[in-house]
Amino acid sequence: MRAKIPIGLLKPRRYVCFRADRIGPELRRELRKAVMMLFGASGAADMRALIREIRGDMALMETTNVDLPKALSALFFALRSMGSGGLRVIKVSGTIKKAMMAMKEALEE
Repeated sequence: MRAKIPIGLLKPRRYVCFRADRIGPELRRELRKAVMMLFGASGAADMRALIREIRGDMALMETTNVDLPKALSALFFALRSMGSGGLRVIKVSGTIKKAMMAMKEALEE
């Protein structure tokens, strides 16, 4: 059985809704490689950066508030290694529900 960590010790999560030219299933692999190249094995072990959902040219990344600047730089590095031209952050939210709503609104435009 897994030990429970008290809620007060967990870092608050942040969800980043972003748009880029080339987003595909290989983005998850490229993000892992970028985190390892930029921050090394110990930095990658401490850092949390996950691609939660991909829809068209938009995606949703989960990270913590402490790791947000590092996660954004790793994301930009991963997109550049894939050949994407740029990164446009739509919204940074504290809840996945608001981030998904922002993604849905941006897809409708």
